Amino acid sequence: MTIDFTMDRWTKIKENYRLWWAGKLERPIVRVWLSGADPKRPEPAVPDYAFDSFYGPSASVEAIIDRWDYKLSTQRFLGDAFPVIWPNFGPGVLAAFVGACLENGQETVWFHPPKD
Repeated sequence: MTIDFTMDRWTKIKENYRLWWAGKLERPIVRVWLSGADPKRPEPAVPDYAFDSFYGPSASVEAIIDRWDYKLSTQRFLGDAFPVIWPNFGPGVLAAFVGACLENGQETVWFHPPKD
């Protein structure tokens, strides 16, 4: 992994959040992510999709995680920001867990009941 984030930063940020939740930080939590950092490695072949369910069964879990790692390695984390990935399966993903069918698009996902 080439993500530019240290354990010392993580320790400090966790303490800031702890203090904030306790009402003792005396400032707001400020998270800033900047893109454009040099990832120091080649870009993976797997494309970066807005909805992770769009990858389909041909993309391995390792390839998707490698894409996430690459994306995080192109970011700088300022203030109270830390590396985070949102595995986006759309707002209705719970419907899929109870039997709905997913219709994937590159930038959208629809959920259909299993029967009309």
